[in-house]
Amino acid sequence: MVQFQGADISHYQNEKGPIDWPSLKMASVGSWFACKATQRANYKDPYFDYNRESAHTIGFRYIMMYHWLSPVSQARVVDQVGFYLSKVGKLQLNEGVMIDAEEGGITLADTLEFADRVEQKTGRPCSIYTGAFVAGGSIWTSQTLFNGLRARHLAAYTSEQKMKALPGVDPPLPAAWQYSSNGPVPGIVGRCDMNFFYDISMYDLICGIGTLPKPLPEEESMDLLVEAESAWESWPEGQLYIQDAGTGHVRAITDWEWNAMGQKKPVAKWSNEQLSYCGLAPIPGNTDCKFAPLTVSLTGTAK
Repeated sequence: MVQFQGADISHYQNEKGPIDWPSLKMASVGSWFACKATQRANYKDPYFDYNRESAHTIGFRYIMMYHWLSPVSQARVVDQVGFYLSKVGKLQLNEGVMIDAEEGGITLADTLEFADRVEQKTGRPCSIYTGAFVAGGSIWTSQTLFNGLRARHLAAYTSEQKMKALPGVDPPLPAAWQYSSNGPVPGIVGRCDMNFFYDISMYDLICGIGTLPKPLPEEESMDLLVEAESAWESWPEGQLYIQDAGTGHVRAITDWEWNAMGQKKPVAKWSNEQLSYCGLAPIPGNTDCKFAPLTVSLTGTAK
């Protein structure tokens, strides 16, 4: 059953009436909140600073600050990134970058450039909010853009069954689904966007709660084949990271890549990829770390 877990707002909600932050926090069972920061390269939401500070004060775990991505006919991507970062400043703990990629005229290349540039500056993956048919569907279905670390946030105001039938949705399900823009949300006056999460743990890395494993020294990197074994029957998806030699994108190993899933010692293999990141990231919400250490064996030619 779909349940409201987090809201995203802009000045529109603030102008309708004061936000009751304790009520909003209590209703947001995912402890997730997003607010608009900037648009183009010359507009800052007038309530951004207030919403950001209030979200910290009330104790949201995930505080997403989004940029409304505009077509390059309005502002170059590099200028939009620069403006966004100038208004957001250094990311604090529990804060993350969210790209609102829904305006007509934007492209996959624009979205990828913004994500790459902002991640180079912040050192954290970002979340990308878009629709299944924006830019002809090229954004939503891009495996280059959604590299395993970036959260896929789908806007689709329909039933869960119909949402899952959209191109490129199931599998895999999005990390987040905005299922309504008309919800009555406790603490907010008037209509508001409502979000549900299938994998909210992705926001740990995005918001600086988890950390990426350190790169291996260059001389230890390997080509051709990587094998990894876990001594446990199940594997925490998204904990081992590899870097694609062709694109340079770091991504998490996903469920479908395990070729012996469900067995006592699942084994994953990758061809034509370079292992430059290898290791376990902290398991979201699990401070006891109940999983055994990962044993990684590499075969191939050392650089």
